[in-house]
Amino acid sequence: MDRVDRPEEATYVRWVKSPRGRAVPMRFELSDLVSGKRVAWAQVIAGTPFERSVKSSSEAIELQPEGDESLVRLTISRKLKGTAKLGSFFVRRGQRRQLESAASGLERAFA
Repeated sequence: MDRVDRPEEATYVRWVKSPRGRAVPMRFELSDLVSGKRVAWAQVIAGTPFERSVKSSSEAIELQPEGDESLVRLTISRKLKGTAKLGSFFVRRGQRRQLESAASGLERAFA
């Protein structure tokens, strides 16, 4: 990921590199919000380069209070379609790296 833009309050755009090295926007819209507990976004797929290979895509952050601390749960869900399902191993590996990077960033921010 190279950058993230926030054009509106309830959306964000993550720019990723295509295999050819071009910047491709992934637009996410707020899909669920429970103040102080959960926020989730769903990727807008219709009319994008992802339309042929991605059935659905979402990301969420949940907080669960535990005494003076909180447990943070980060989740990513991507469902592929068609022949793209053959690449699901690579998608899961990328998701794992993305989650590890986010968890590291949270740990640095609150350490």
